[in-house]
Amino acid sequence: MSWEFLRDLGLIVFSCGAVAVFGLRRLLARRLSSADAVFVATIGDAMMLAGASVAVTAMAVGYLMAATGPS
Repeated sequence: MSWEFLRDLGLIVFSCGAVAVFGLRRLLARRLSSADAVFVATIGDAMMLAGASVAVTAMAVGYLMAATGPS
C-alpha cells in the first residue's frame, strides 16, 4: 500500500473532522439540542485525532523507508 495514499487519506479525514467540529457544530446548534451538538463535536474530535495519527504515521514510515533506500 502506498504511504502517500495513507497520508493523504489521513489529511482528508482530519479536514473533515475540523469541518464537523467548527462548521457543523455551530450550524446544528441552532436546530438541535445542546447534547446533539456536543455529540457532533465529539465525532469531529475523534476524526481529527484519527486522521492526524494516520497521516503522521504514514509520513514517518514513508520517510524512513525512503531514507533506507532499496537494499
